[in-house]
Amino acid sequence: MAVIKPFKGLLYNKGLVGKIEDVVAPPYDVITSGEQYKLYQKHPKNIIRLILGREYKTDCKENNRYTRAKGLFEKWQKDGVLLQDEKPSFYYYTQEYSLSEGIILKRKGFITLLKIADFDEKIVFRHEKTLSQPLGDRVNLIKECRANLSPIFMLYSDRKGEITEHFDSFVKDESYFDFTDIDGVTHRLWKIDNEKLISNIERLFRKKVLIIADGHHRYSASIKFRNYIRKKLRIGVSESPFDYAMVYLTSMEDKGLSILPIHRLVHSIKSFDPQTILKRISLYFNIEIFPFKRKNIEHVLFRLKKEMSEYIKLNNVFSLYFRSDDRFYLLKALKDKVHNQLIKSGVSSELAKLDIIILHSLIFEKVFGITITAQEKQQNIIYVKGDKGFNSIIKRKDYQAAFFLNPFSSVDIYRIVKRGEILPQKTTFFYPKIISGFVINKMG
Repeated sequence: MAVIKPFKGLLYNKGLVGKIEDVVAPPYDVITSGEQYKLYQKHPKNIIRLILGREYKTDCKENNRYTRAKGLFEKWQKDGVLLQDEKPSFYYYTQEYSLSEGIILKRKGFITLLKIADFDEKIVFRHEKTLSQPLGDRVNLIKECRANLSPIFMLYSDRKGEITEHFDSFVKDESYFDFTDIDGVTHRLWKIDNEKLISNIERLFRKKVLIIADGHHRYSASIKFRNYIRKKLRIGVSESPFDYAMVYLTSMEDKGLSILPIHRLVHSIKSFDPQTILKRISLYFNIEIFPFKRKNIEHVLFRLKKEMSEYIKLNNVFSLYFRSDDRFYLLKALKDKVHNQLIKSGVSSELAKLDIIILHSLIFEKVFGITITAQEKQQNIIYVKGDKGFNSIIKRKDYQAAFFLNPFSSVDIYRIVKRGEILPQKTTFFYPKIISGFVINKMG
């Protein structure tokens, strides 16, 4: 079902740019304005200038972040900063990292071209909602540069591990790129141009469907750009460079695949009263109190996470913290009451089982009075990614209540999206992120 193929990637010329870590960057959508500035200062050829260029008050139709990216992209190719490979290749990409001290994880995947499929073909599935503004931004960038500057992160199912085995049997030489980033993640990239391996991998993928992990806007932008080119050139279904997008593929069963929780902070609620909120929540949850003092917060957080991870095997659970007092509350769902209330609200039976839906549709909407529209506009909610945010959240002053969640599993995501359901924004945080700048796909 999924059609993939190798390609002649554009890669940085190590002889000209020096250290690869100086010219690559995280995905554009996780880069803050401060990080953008630092990446600009890091190296004059950093990929940030292409994927997330600066904006100026003097920008116009002829001179803007997209046209400047196009100019730099063409110049870097002309000057030999970016070199195109001679042979079509798959680019095997591993990441070694640690989430807890002493435990090293390794995620394995590869970068390839994927034939773009519309969502109704049920070959590529999305798992989260997207916004229109970022979509337009990515379409404009593709139109100007005629390239995929960053891979779209996708998952596939491979319970037997056949695809990883195929790659591992060929990965014996030193990697082409190798560096460790500031978060301690070691990134390695190999070029794989063996025709027999490529043929075997292509064949195995004909039976697979894919789920977008990160890059929903980029994939939707690729569809829009493909359709734009077809209309402009007055061609129908074709086999042109514009029918493909660059993707990174990893197995959802890969032991190195980590999905971290995205916690929620609630702010700017009028007439905010913790006791009233707890009373409303008690209609749907058993509430356990965890008092703590600042000096033993690490111990309390450890206990909370342990209880949450254990209880999730039985039912839905959150922990709640009010900034106005020094207590954590463990919220254990009253299954029937929660489920029935959500079904009455029009939520499907499958979605009604999920923490994230219970939090948004029941607690946020019914208890706090945050409408679905307000949630989508992020008017009363701040998102904090990963468990490293626990301590920092306690110290913040820009919220009234914090909700800590268990992480989602790839199996749950696969089950939900295969049924045609779409999860709320900011449901998943796949870690580590895929580096931008290792490989670029130039579209003919």
